[in-house]
Parts: sequence; structure tokens; C-alpha cells
Amino acid sequence: IHFAAKKPSMEPAEKTLKLTEGDTLTIKCFSNQEMKFYSDLHRPEKASKNEEMATAIGGGEFTHSLEKKNVVPEDSGRYGCVNKDIEVTPESLMTRPEIRWLYVSVKPKKPAMEPSGTLNLKKGDKLSITCNSYEEMAFYTVLNNPNEHSMMTESESAVFEGAHTRTLEKKSVIPGDSGRYGCAYANVAVDTSRSDQPDVNWITVNVN
Repeated sequence: IHFAAKKPSMEPAEKTLKLTEGDTLTIKCFSNQEMKFYSDLHRPEKASKNEEMATAIGGGEFTHSLEKKNVVPEDSGRYGCVNKDIEVTPESLMTRPEIRWLYVSVKPKKPAMEPSGTLNLKKGDKLSITCNSYEEMAFYTVLNNPNEHSMMTESESAVFEGAHTRTLEKKSVIPGDSGRYGCAYANVAVDTSRSDQPDVNWITVNVN
């Protein structure tokens, strides 16, 4: 007797999995027959490599696992497993009811910052640094001459629900504004004496 194939079960069982850059992604699927994985990623060309392993565990049960050892934000997207005998075309990928899906979101270790690297300004120029992420952020400054710097304003806005933008501005810079400016997620313990902390984005500003 051949039982009709049902949708595989999956671990993790939740519909959504939240990871941070550098974490390991492990997905396991279970069924009464062999399976295959599909993915629908935001930026598949930049996604990290994955390893797959299929095992027959006896008693007519099979497992199929997918692992990514060091995830990057571009690994975000949907991962699905389905029994091997189901014909799936690219057009039907999103609509086939037999596919078990998991949505994976991978957040970067630190917020994105514009501009980045080193910024050379002249006295009187405007300084504007913007950080973007999906959670609250905070700015940090390590100035070469903290007693002589110009006024600074910070503003935060939500571009759309869940997407945050935080901007630091100085209308007219002076040499005392030279130094390092950093941003990180608000819950990160920042050591301002270091410029290489992996979860802080720093920019060096030189004012001449």
C-alpha cells in the first residue's frame, strides 16, 4: 500500500526563524519518503553555501537536513522541503500546498552606515551620517579633541514599520569634530576604546 504523500514535518517548527550574521542555520525535515529542498532568497547570488544530508532512519522514515555554518544577511528568505515525487516548477514554487516552508531572517551584526570608511571635510562643511537597520540604534563619538567640537543633532525615523533610520548631523564642522563616529544596535555594549568591535560600524572623520 502506498500512502498519499503528506507535507513533510520540519524542525524548527515555527514559521519564522530569526538569526544574526555568523550564526548556524540548521533545518531538518521528516517524511515517509525521500525529500528535496527549495529556497526562495532575496539575493541568492550572494547567499552562503549550504550542505545537505539525506538519511533513511528505518521504518519507512526519512530525514533531510540543510545546514549553513556561517549565515550572511543575503541568506534571508524562504526555505522549503517537499517529498521528492512532487513535481515543482519555478512557477508553482510559492503555491504548491505540499511544500513545508520556513522564513529565515538574518540580521547583520551591525547597522549599515552611509558614508563609510573615512570622510575628509573642510572647516564649515556639513557632516551627515546615517545608519539603517531593523531595530533601535545608538551613535557613539570618540573625538580627538572632545573639548572643542560643534553642535550635533540626532534624529530617528521609521521608514516603514520595523525599518529604522538614525541620522547624526553637524551643520558646520570645525577641526575639533575630527575623530571616530560609530553606530550599533541600542542593546550592544560598546567599547569606545576599540575601533574593531565586530558589532559596531565606525567611520573616521577628518576636518582640516
